[in-house]
Amino acid sequence: MGLVFQHTGVATTRRFIKEHPETVRRYVRAHVEAVQKMWTDREATITALSKYMGSGVDRETLEKSYENVMTEAFYPKKQYPSLEGLKTVLEDISERDPRAKTVKPEQFVDFSFIKELDGNGFIDGLYKRNEVVYRNLAVISPKQGEAASSDIQDWANSVARQVDDRVAVDVYYDDDSSTYVLRLVKGARVLVFRLSEAQVRTSGREAECERTLKRKVKDLNRSEESGVQSVQPFQ
Repeated sequence: MGLVFQHTGVATTRRFIKEHPETVRRYVRAHVEAVQKMWTDREATITALSKYMGSGVDRETLEKSYENVMTEAFYPKKQYPSLEGLKTVLEDISERDPRAKTVKPEQFVDFSFIKELDGNGFIDGLYKRNEVVYRNLAVISPKQGEAASSDIQDWANSVARQVDDRVAVDVYYDDDSSTYVLRLVKGARVLVFRLSEAQVRTSGREAECERTLKRKVKDLNRSEESGVQSVQPFQ
């Protein structure tokens, strides 16, 4: 839908901010560090998901949950509240509470603490430390966004040919979801799936992506045997 929405957030009172600015500052810093941990330590994040999603959730579901949410749309590295997203929230609330029509998103946010961390280079510094790791461990592409599409397409075709040299792969970047859409084609049959930016750029995850792609090629071949023309839209 392309609808911008402010999901979960942290709230306090202006009085508390005024009386305890250092407490708020430390919290915002810890929050930013936690998001960086999620982006750069997949295993620790999946372990946390396992704890809070329940012991009955299997590994594959946990991995897919991680891949689905680790995008700039859900967890931006720079944790600025979304004024556009809050506007959407207020518009929804206004259908039930007319008072929401008289307020503006700016009345509900305080950018000062996140701006401080952004302005002094703290946030960029968190991720630059991991760039050193990226140079030494396997990643599909060190590039970001659309710039990585050609690298991913070359990689995907190389992997797909290992399973079936008749399968061709096209790749494009979906900016709305921060994911790469891989379109596998074999004759009249098509299979489409996505890789998240976190999967592509997180160190040590190339082997996992390779296993996923090979499995999708096999799925495409099974659809050929069963006579299905198009299988598995976006996931």
